[in-house]
Amino acid sequence: MAKPNRNDPYPCGSGKRYKHCCGSVANPGKSVGGVAAEGAPDVMAGAAIAPCARRIVGIDLSANMLAKAKERNIYERLLQADLLPAMRDEPSATYDVVPAADVFVYLGRLDEVVAQAARLLRPGGVFAFSVEALEALAEGKRGDGQEFVLNDKGRFAHAAPYIERLAAANGLRLLELTGVQSRLEQGVAVQGWLVLMAR
Repeated sequence: MAKPNRNDPYPCGSGKRYKHCCGSVANPGKSVGGVAAEGAPDVMAGAAIAPCARRIVGIDLSANMLAKAKERNIYERLLQADLLPAMRDEPSATYDVVPAADVFVYLGRLDEVVAQAARLLRPGGVFAFSVEALEALAEGKRGDGQEFVLNDKGRFAHAAPYIERLAAANGLRLLELTGVQSRLEQGVAVQGWLVLMAR
């Protein structure tokens, strides 16, 4: 893929020039590692980050998702694997961005995932992910001081203090921990956290 000119329109459709959109937040030519769990959209979201990336690696359990991602022809590698073993197999300090949207709802404890993401990031690299917010659950469903809980829908929700602790424990700066609507479920908004951590 050709490196965009800083005055080119950005392909995301924002109407902004590259220097004011993608170029302002991520230098072109970065190495992006996309992590995704079964049924998660991350490997399909590669097109959104492709203009900013020199190489993209996608991980998913689903062969169908990987086949769809392969059709986009933007990935250096697509791995059908469990997330943690795949992360462990990657060399240290090789990625500038590790994104994971709607992945960690399938994982409870995130300690090793965050440790692996920190290991994979180059200095200045960003780990961007979303989780469902434990704090948004009904009071009787939150647990007493729990870091994460399995909700009634079979997905995990994570507490903000847990996310903060993971960043600090792994030498990452917490750039953002913002409440967002992570999905609609039967017409009802599910609240989550959008998290940005930096090396």
